Amino acid sequence: WVSWIITCSCKPESFDQISTLADKMSEHFQSNEPDTLNFELSINSTHDEVHVHERYLNSAQALVHMKSFGDLFGSDFMSLLTPVKVVSYGFPTEELSSALEGLSPIKMTAFQGFTR
Repeated sequence: WVSWIITCSCKPESFDQISTLADKMSEHFQSNEPDTLNFELSINSTHDEVHVHERYLNSAQALVHMKSFGDLFGSDFMSLLTPVKVVSYGFPTEELSSALEGLSPIKMTAFQGFTR
């Protein structure tokens, strides 16, 4: 498995547009990516920070998702949200690690615990 949390800044007045985009993305990924296990967006009380929590069965699915996201939603997402921090978890392949390099992720290594 692999996952990450992307922290994004945004303008509070863009919340309705962000919410609409989030609905479209969630519907698409839930319907078309069975191995995308989590795709959740959370916003703070002042509506100027969004966390995107994503989790995948494996690196192959994460790469499929990244391509789909870029092709279908990337430009709209980037026009509304500015990624400021990425923290990755799990066991990414070298290919996925290379694909994430542009985001300068903080890489966390699991050393204890479990997933159900």
